[in-house]
Amino acid sequence: MDIEAAAALVKEGRRLAIGGAEALLRRLPEGSWIGGTIPYFMTRDGGCSTRDKVFVDELPDLEDVRLATYGADELDRLEALVREEQLVLRALSFDTSTGQPPSALLLAYLSVMRAARPLCELSCALLNDSAGQPSLSHLASSPNVLAASVIHLASSLLRTPIQARADMHTYM
Repeated sequence: MDIEAAAALVKEGRRLAIGGAEALLRRLPEGSWIGGTIPYFMTRDGGCSTRDKVFVDELPDLEDVRLATYGADELDRLEALVREEQLVLRALSFDTSTGQPPSALLLAYLSVMRAARPLCELSCALLNDSAGQPSLSHLASSPNVLAASVIHLASSLLRTPIQARADMHTYM
């Protein structure tokens, strides 16, 4: 998206995550956005690099947004969580396409991962339990996030690490 279009969204008061070259981000007005300075993006056509456009993603409506400070022990826990999420993405071959209900995506992800039966059963149970939960309503428009989240939670509860498949190519 060009910087003028992104600036218009910021002025409308939208909550946005914006990635792009630092020079472009500096041209954006104040507002409810967070930015990352990177000119490399994944598009539907594959990877690209641009210094004249920004990547804009609208953030879901969140009830409680606040800044937090983390100590060294919390940072270690967060780094472990990021590593786990990277393994989930690798196991899914980075295919988190939407357009399907969370249950269909969950089954597809578990199949691609060649997940063991206990992980499959607990993931399905957690997804069923999440249906209709008001605290998860912000995920209703993100079935891929919900499906991947229950796999992560099930893996954590079972204390079963998610393994990247040996036959897949990783790019991280």
